[in-house]
Amino acid sequence: MAWTGDTLALLEAYMNERDMRDVVPAVVDRNPLLARVESKYDAADYFLGKYAVIRMKTAVPYNVAPRVEAGDVPLPGQHAFEAMRVRLREYTGSTGITQNEMEQAAGQPLAAGVLAEEKLADCIADMRRTLNMELGGDGTGRLARVASWNGTTKTVTVDNTIADFGWSGCARIRDGMKVDIYTVADITGSSAWTVKCSGVTVSNVNRALGTFVVSGSTAPPADGDFVFLSNSVTLTSDGKFSSFNGCQGLMNIVDDGATTGWGSGGDTNNGSWYGTTFQGVDRTLYPQLQAKILKANDWGTGTAGTPASWDLAVINDAIRWVDEEGDGDGDVSALYMNGRMRDCLMRKAANEQNPFVTTDDGKIVPGMYIEQFRTSNGKLLPIIPITGLPNNTIYAVTERDFKLYWPVKPSWYKRNGQIWAESPGARNMTYEAWLRTVIQLGARRCDNCVRIEDLLDTE
Repeated sequence: MAWTGDTLALLEAYMNERDMRDVVPAVVDRNPLLARVESKYDAADYFLGKYAVIRMKTAVPYNVAPRVEAGDVPLPGQHAFEAMRVRLREYTGSTGITQNEMEQAAGQPLAAGVLAEEKLADCIADMRRTLNMELGGDGTGRLARVASWNGTTKTVTVDNTIADFGWSGCARIRDGMKVDIYTVADITGSSAWTVKCSGVTVSNVNRALGTFVVSGSTAPPADGDFVFLSNSVTLTSDGKFSSFNGCQGLMNIVDDGATTGWGSGGDTNNGSWYGTTFQGVDRTLYPQLQAKILKANDWGTGTAGTPASWDLAVINDAIRWVDEEGDGDGDVSALYMNGRMRDCLMRKAANEQNPFVTTDDGKIVPGMYIEQFRTSNGKLLPIIPITGLPNNTIYAVTERDFKLYWPVKPSWYKRNGQIWAESPGARNMTYEAWLRTVIQLGARRCDNCVRIEDLLDTE
């Protein structure tokens, strides 16, 4: 997208506008998650400018019963409410253009003004990509678990799996990302973490091998260390855990808080790292904050954490549990999954359902689930492929219960009224632009969502 904001006064001497249709983008983000939840945007209910507030009804006095002749009516009861304070999160991104770049671009096909526009557009794309990834995660910024380190090539090999981590390998790691790597002691603030890499840049991501290369100053990461999106964790002055800084994500919302999902190996209960805490309260005390988690031993005779054979009835049963049996007046509105699971669902539909359908004029034509899933009760649900969601997993979600707080939409920080400003000190002769947003994804309730795991994807 071309930038159409303020005049780039600092670059006026080099401006030479041209058509950018032949500029080939390096990265295109096709993740629709942010666009899906953006319709749930809510600018109200802010508390002290620091929190978003969701008011949860915690007690409803049900007292309707047969009346005894000549007896009094049941005593009235009192409703009770709890305020969930959802901490807002700030994200920033930056881009720059050097004096040398401007001078070299002057009079060339890619002029300085066009180059500046491209840099701004790329910064916006980076913000969108990061927000999509964060909204699909568990709110901690964790990305992978280290298995080994090659100090010669600075290659990290990871070994996290869906069963013990929530997703496998490098599913949530992208070239160009900045990451931190820690030896993680605990998230209780009892012991100090060890910083191995801080703000290093990722390249050469190989999903098949579960490897990536880092550039920048590093200490050798070791087996069991954890990879985080940079700046996702705040440590105290003595190096102990203080807080997670990321936006609450889908994997934290669609959870029951029953396990911490520490991912230390062999843990088949891959809950959110937030554990029992959800939006500032203990979610295990409130049934409406506990999503249903289905594993192979819940919907079949398999073992939790091991993908097993399944059929479409597994999804239909989960949807019925929300729409017909749940207490939240649920209405599942979409199925979220990654592209591989979407392909698997298409094959299931072709194998289990009649691959031919009758049209209105009586003709018989081939038919297959591609964009929508028709439930056993006849409801059509859109199938939303979301990059970075774990494989072997489908989320059945009631989107009306999501609540996106976005008091500060992505906007450029201006100095002296300009987006571009000269960098200080050692970065002299570089012009910088900073993009900023404040955002949080909340949920009014979680029990209208279901996470179905252990779905074999090769059938």
